[in-house]
Amino acid sequence: RSTPCYAQATQHTHTMAEEEFRAFDFEHSTEWNEYLGNVLIPPGADVERATRRLKRKWFKRNINSDLPADEPASESSPPQNEAPQSAHSHAHSHAAPSPSPQQSSVKRAVVRNALLLLNLAILVQGVLSLFPVFGAHVFYRRAMYCAMVTYIVSAFNAFGIPRSKMDLGQMFIDANAQYLFMCVVMITSRPTSAFMIIILVPAVYQTISLIKGKFFAKYIVAVTKPVAARRAQAFHTSAILEVSMVVLLVVQGFSYPQSFLVAFMWAQLLRIRYLCSTDIQQGTPRIPRRACCG
Repeated sequence: RSTPCYAQATQHTHTMAEEEFRAFDFEHSTEWNEYLGNVLIPPGADVERATRRLKRKWFKRNINSDLPADEPASESSPPQNEAPQSAHSHAHSHAAPSPSPQQSSVKRAVVRNALLLLNLAILVQGVLSLFPVFGAHVFYRRAMYCAMVTYIVSAFNAFGIPRSKMDLGQMFIDANAQYLFMCVVMITSRPTSAFMIIILVPAVYQTISLIKGKFFAKYIVAVTKPVAARRAQAFHTSAILEVSMVVLLVVQGFSYPQSFLVAFMWAQLLRIRYLCSTDIQQGTPRIPRRACCG
């Protein structure tokens, strides 16, 4: 059972990396343009194809290591007849007939703006909850509720309404669904700063991704650029905190017994996270994958 479980998680991770790759703004990326300026494309080579391969290589090395090294078949060779149906679109074949381009564009804009506002709310409430000020626990709960809504919107935006057990399975291996279950598990526990940091990390980088193209993005690039460059380190640190949460909850259980149950549920979630997150795998290198698949 472990092999299909891991393969499905890996395939979805690659799909998400492909989407992030396609959405990346190479045109305005200083690092990419500097890299391209130092690369010599041989005379007579297919410049467009060579540039695509360079983009993929650079993105995999600097932005998201989960991106497959090879181009999808639908991009590497021109589709013919009905071939444009890619693996990603096939995964959503259960959805209703595709809307017009105008409707799709409006829907994407509405969802992106909603997610941007939700992530900004998470950041504001979450940061305030980390300071020992009056009402910090209120900010903690508000940040958690905003995060739960964000994960629900993101998951349904990516997968649509699940219509079968297979759809639910695909949705569950998505990081948004896993973060949602983390919030559900932690909602009965006492406020924990480590958990809030776990929530804040994806909120920071999703916000940076969503503000691209906004009129104010160029005014805060001095702040977002160095933060974006440390994405891998931030998620790795967050993964270490996720693993450490089991110990923190057990210790907390001696003064708040309900935390023992929360720690047990968190440990079960970590088994799934271990399959779907390379950062978690690096944070727990001694745990065999078979133990995590059951």
